[in-house]
Amino acid sequence: MIRKKQIIVKYGAIAALAKDCGCDRDTVSDALKGYRDSEMSELIRKRAKEAPYYGVEIKN
Repeated sequence: MIRKKQIIVKYGAIAALAKDCGCDRDTVSDALKGYRDSEMSELIRKRAKEAPYYGVEIKN
C-alpha cells in the first residue's frame, strides 16, 4: 500500500475534525497520517487543508 503524505494540523484540530466529520479521533489521526484510503479519509484530508484547520502536507 502506498502511503499518502502526512498532514499536520494545529493543536485541538483532530478533535474538531472528528466532530465535524462524524467519526472518532483514531480515524482522523490515521487519515492525516496517510494510513487509510477511503471516502471518509479523503473527506477528512480535504477538510483538514481548508479553513479553519489550515493543515499542511509534509514530506515523508
